Amino acid sequence: MPTTVNIKQQIKEFGKVNFIKGELLKRGLTLKEFAKILGISQSFLYQMLYKDMRSRRVAKMIEEFLDVPEGSLFPYVLEPVENSEKKSEEINKE
Repeated sequence: MPTTVNIKQQIKEFGKVNFIKGELLKRGLTLKEFAKILGISQSFLYQMLYKDMRSRRVAKMIEEFLDVPEGSLFPYVLEPVENSEKKSEEINKE
């Protein structure tokens, strides 16, 4: 597994999308084929990469597939998840 520092340097130098595309190219895959492997639409993958659409589940799947440390490509996967039950209670009190 590549080190987080090495990955962060590559992302800084080439950008996250180019890093991902480069890793896929090494595996002989296109973004379209990768989306199919992940079980998501090509459109959704493009939105995640180019439009800042967020999906913690898909981000984790991408990082696992590329064998990079968790949070190195999508730092938000390391952010704590809001407790939806607590959030619902707060909304209902208002």
